[in-house]
Amino acid sequence: MGKNKDYEAIIEGLEFKLKQKESEIQELREKLQDKYAMLQDRIDEKKILEERVKELELKDISLKLGKLDELTNKNLKLDHRVQVTKKQLDYARNDLELQKKVIEDLENRGVLDFLLRRFPETFKEYKKT
Repeated sequence: MGKNKDYEAIIEGLEFKLKQKESEIQELREKLQDKYAMLQDRIDEKKILEERVKELELKDISLKLGKLDELTNKNLKLDHRVQVTKKQLDYARNDLELQKKVIEDLENRGVLDFLLRRFPETFKEYKKT
């Protein structure tokens, strides 16, 4: 019977160690579960931050496109103003050239034309405009 008691003592010792190991395993599982939960929280936070960054980038792009549209519109208005001003300048140049020609023709008309009140064709043309 002495051997049985020795075996029982060994079995009790092994069962005690097994319970300790199971307890340690349970603690490790709980820690692992906590760490997994923390990791999942970090992953969720990262996803939220990535979405926020994308949102901000889209807003930034939208603002830049808005400014680009605004600048494009201003540029188109300035181009139009330049074209209108150019047309006005061209008209003024042509008118000035015609006036110079009229003055020249009036200065060069003869005394007879002056007395008969005959005017050059350029003067008649200028009077029409």
